[in-house]
Amino acid sequence: MMGSAEKVNIIHTDLIRHYTRKKSSFRTHIHIQSLPPELLLLVFSFLQYIDVLSCAQTCWCWHAAASHSSIWLRQCKLYGIPLVTASNHVDSCYRSMFRTHFNEYAGFMDDYVRMSCICNRLKLVLVDCPLLLHSFEPPCHISVYKALLKDYLHISSVRQLILLYTMMGIQHQTAPALFGSIQVYQYSCDYRLSEPFLVNDPMGGAYLGFLSGTRSCNRVICMTESLSVYGRLLNICPEAEKYNYDLGEFVDYLDSYVTDIEQKRFLVHPQSGVSLFPEFGQNTFFNSPTEGVSVIVSTTSFGDLIDDVYKGFAYRIHISFDPDSSRFVQIQLQRRSWVFTFKSGHFELISGDGVVGTLPLFNADNRSTTYQSCSPELSNFNDVLIGMQGYFTMNGIDASGLATSFNVPISSFRLELPPSSETLYHRISQPLNFKADG
Repeated sequence: MMGSAEKVNIIHTDLIRHYTRKKSSFRTHIHIQSLPPELLLLVFSFLQYIDVLSCAQTCWCWHAAASHSSIWLRQCKLYGIPLVTASNHVDSCYRSMFRTHFNEYAGFMDDYVRMSCICNRLKLVLVDCPLLLHSFEPPCHISVYKALLKDYLHISSVRQLILLYTMMGIQHQTAPALFGSIQVYQYSCDYRLSEPFLVNDPMGGAYLGFLSGTRSCNRVICMTESLSVYGRLLNICPEAEKYNYDLGEFVDYLDSYVTDIEQKRFLVHPQSGVSLFPEFGQNTFFNSPTEGVSVIVSTTSFGDLIDDVYKGFAYRIHISFDPDSSRFVQIQLQRRSWVFTFKSGHFELISGDGVVGTLPLFNADNRSTTYQSCSPELSNFNDVLIGMQGYFTMNGIDASGLATSFNVPISSFRLELPPSSETLYHRISQPLNFKADG
């Protein structure tokens, strides 16, 4: 008896072969019949499956999808997905549904064409620099749920799908292969969020997530670090409410973000790259080197551990020294000086010796250090701390033994929660323990 995982792999392979045989190109104006049939069917996300198939067969301009309806019907039967009959529907019902979703899909395709151009601009700027959308530690293995295909056919947001594989640089012809690189976790919380954000797990991994579901059972769709058979799609809550993500708004944001990178307002670090969502989840900020000293700041929230979520921020600072890029052979951190910025516009200055009680020394044998601290208890308790900036005062010694003090500026970094969520804390729960089929 063939297990569900094997069946999914077979279907997965068939779809990939289909795309390699028949490719369509996106142009400025795209005819509906030139689009991949699988993506067309996904547009009808909340319709029941027989409605999708019947609608495809009865609408005059849906010939491409109609030609594949028997394939989807056979796959539904293979996985035991219940199909309702169309006996209580009339043809006008199908046409009305189709007209609504056709208009929606046309708008979506306009957004997609815009995004494709912006992504090409981003790739030219980044060259070989990575995007911070990858897992630093692979998530735990999750077996394939028996109803994977049901979720595949019934994903409500084709926009989320397109966004994911577009950001990963995947061509539209390989859309089904993307489902080999998605993990879905249970995420219990008391809010609902449809915006994308970076999720951090206890192991230090970071994932681009879309939260959808009900208040009792949410889902986070996460990208793993590579397109491989390691990641699989798991339907945790088949009956959960789903969201549509407004791709148009994201395209507007991405356009402005890429423009900032092109105009050098954002620094692209060659090893770490840039984050497409700097205002969501864990933020990473880079500073230009000063006398061979570089400072990288990462901020995150731990609002679940304290009463006031807006005061629950931690920041991790990585200081590195490159003697080959400095006139000094040795430096030592002497003082830290911070400027705290509040939502009301209030500023507060705090300074002190060293960092976390130490005066780190850097030379050719000891080139870096990392420390972590938290947002302090400040005098303005009724305000919201939203950002920090400052500088480190260093004492440098050159080859002749001459000592000189200099400052290493630290650009402003934000301490912000994602919108629509005062209680958001970026921590993924353990995945549900589904047993593997087969």
